Amino acid sequence: MRMRTSREIWQDHTGHVPPSPETLRNLELSRKRAETVATREMHCPMCGFLVQIIPVTQTELVFVRCRKCKFTGPLDPAYFRRMKRLSAYYTQINGRARRNIR
Repeated sequence: MRMRTSREIWQDHTGHVPPSPETLRNLELSRKRAETVATREMHCPMCGFLVQIIPVTQTELVFVRCRKCKFTGPLDPAYFRRMKRLSAYYTQINGRARRNIR
């Protein structure tokens, strides 16, 4: 009777074959590179729930599904960038000016 390899035992136990050493090495390299990428959050346009975290440089369409309101569809990250709210800034300045705070 032949001895079973650890790979065969793993496959019987989980139903899946474990990844090869080459795949594990590629995953580790990918994780290290991903840590250096700047990201931003994309929120659902209907309810504001966080649906995905995407790289800052991504400009292609993103297909999302909101877990809260069940919105499903493509979103263009260019339209969902965080804009500076100048009105809030002016309100804050005017409030400080009225109270004579610097």
